[in-house]
Amino acid sequence: MTMFFVPFAKLVLAKLQRFHSIRCIELDVLTKYLSPKSGEKIIDIGCGKGFYCDFLFHKGIEAHGIDPSKRDIAFAQIIQHKGIHVQVAEGEAIPYKNSEFDRAVSVCVLEHTRDDKKVLQEVHRVLKKNGTFALSVDTLDSPNYGVAYRAQHAKEHFVNQYYTREKLVKLLQSTGFEVVDTQYLFGSGVATRIMHVGSFFHFGFWFLALFPIIYPILWVDHQLNRTLSHGMILVVHARKK
Repeated sequence: MTMFFVPFAKLVLAKLQRFHSIRCIELDVLTKYLSPKSGEKIIDIGCGKGFYCDFLFHKGIEAHGIDPSKRDIAFAQIIQHKGIHVQVAEGEAIPYKNSEFDRAVSVCVLEHTRDDKKVLQEVHRVLKKNGTFALSVDTLDSPNYGVAYRAQHAKEHFVNQYYTREKLVKLLQSTGFEVVDTQYLFGSGVATRIMHVGSFFHFGFWFLALFPIIYPILWVDHQLNRTLSHGMILVVHARKK
């Protein structure tokens, strides 16, 4: 019974991730930066269980994704549309030809990589000239996030490096990208308190169950704090030169 229930529970929880209040707002900003067009070929670097690939597929995109986790790719192949193309691979060695993609996206992945510069060089390589790259990273550079919280978050989520806006912009520019725009998310006092609630629940089932309450609060907070100079997450719109 346990052998059946545990995988089933994981599948249900994976499907419920679409009700992750934080991720919903983050993906909304990313999608505006990415600006996907039907018929394009787009790659998701660190696609995880394939949620964003599935989203892109239903917009008429030829969606590809890579992730180093065999388990996550297996989940993606089970729970997402069969039309998406996902495979086990690392961002430091993207298994595609030069200039193959119109756009690329990465959702809070770069901070977990072993060699962030190599990953960006690889993304640059597989993008067509002037191709869009929309990415988000963990920053936690708001004064509302203390040293202890940053350390706990890094330990629980395997963060190898945090970024500031200046650090990430410089890194992108050094790997051949032009930075078009940036936006911090979840830097206000209200958002910080919600992040702490999420951490308490490990962003699991009970946090997802609070979606009807948390999402409207975060959405309004986001509308009121679009110009913050700090936050939990930084979203970037870049373009291959």
